[in-house]
Amino acid sequence: MVMIVLCSACTQAASDPAREIEDGGERNVETMKSGNGGDDHYPVSITVYTDEGKEMTQTIEKEPKKVVVIGSAMAELMIEFGLKDKAVGLGYLDQSFSIYADQISQMPILTELWPSKEAVLALKPDLIYSVSYAFKEDRLGDISFWNDRGIPVLSAANFNIGRSIDILNYSQESKTSCRYNGVS
Repeated sequence: MVMIVLCSACTQAASDPAREIEDGGERNVETMKSGNGGDDHYPVSITVYTDEGKEMTQTIEKEPKKVVVIGSAMAELMIEFGLKDKAVGLGYLDQSFSIYADQISQMPILTELWPSKEAVLALKPDLIYSVSYAFKEDRLGDISFWNDRGIPVLSAANFNIGRSIDILNYSQESKTSCRYNGVS
């Protein structure tokens, strides 16, 4: 999702026939990776979900230049897609065995735990990219708190949507019956 938003301008530029002619038929990979495609494709509206499963639309008016990243998994994605330089602050370092540990340690670390709202606001981000459970009152506050301050939020997949206690009970019963039948 972060790649879509932060590089949306550059992906269309890469498929532009006039652009390919200018580049001698080759794509300008550096422009694609760095997100230097400009603001041609903004605003972008994206549907995100709160941790409770409520659907919200986030509109990103222009290409984000200052992104606060919450969670090591989100930092890994920023690194993987060549967007590490857009991160102005990183919080909640929740993964200790990341193959990106060295690169993550070079990012601007706000805190290893949940950053305060004030610390995030002080960075004046264009975007906050995090897992959905960060947007609870005892963590970063809800998404509307940030939207009221003109800061859109990209919340990563909500693993609670589509799950129920019935599914968990079924799984537990299946494991129990397998054990009783001598299957491990």
